[in-house]
Amino acid sequence: MVGQLLSGLTLFIIVPFALFFFLAEGRTIKRAIIEQVPNRYFELLLNLLHRIDRQLGSYMRGMVLSVIIVSLLSSTGLYIIGLEHFLVIGILAGLANVIPYMGPAIGIIAGVVAAVLQYSALSFGVVIPVIIVFAIVQLVDNVFVAPMVVGRSVNLHPLLVIFAVFVGSELFGAVGMLLAVPTTAVIKVSVRTIYEGWRSYSV
Repeated sequence: MVGQLLSGLTLFIIVPFALFFFLAEGRTIKRAIIEQVPNRYFELLLNLLHRIDRQLGSYMRGMVLSVIIVSLLSSTGLYIIGLEHFLVIGILAGLANVIPYMGPAIGIIAGVVAAVLQYSALSFGVVIPVIIVFAIVQLVDNVFVAPMVVGRSVNLHPLLVIFAVFVGSELFGAVGMLLAVPTTAVIKVSVRTIYEGWRSYSV
């Protein structure tokens, strides 16, 4: 459990830095790739890179929307049960939700700690309402937000999103779940672009 928590926190720290690096050095990386490709495939490669960039951009916007929705749902639920710092805990839960498995756990732990400090007591009457709130939020997130919001942002069927996350979890654990949707989206757009390019060259 401790190892999974550390792994989740590491992802939470490393992923933003990695994204910042790729955004900052994106043009340099693209230029280096283009220079290695023969001229006959230059147009195909540019089209491919453009579509991948657009797909990943859509995915990031979908993730931001997902964070906002989960933050609002968590904050609303915690407000209903009377937690004083509902907004802070709700936003933390929304941000942490990008970490598979450990994200919801972080939200629950933060909510329980806040409730215990508020009521100066550790009892089922204090803890259970917090757990119920996050259980409902996770149900909504898993059934609606992740498949519909994130999946549609990259034009993937909700069932395909669920399947991709499941396969990513089985193969690579939390990292696989985190990267499953963007990887599937990139593979889809790459195959389609290469196929269209191959057909145009064949004609």
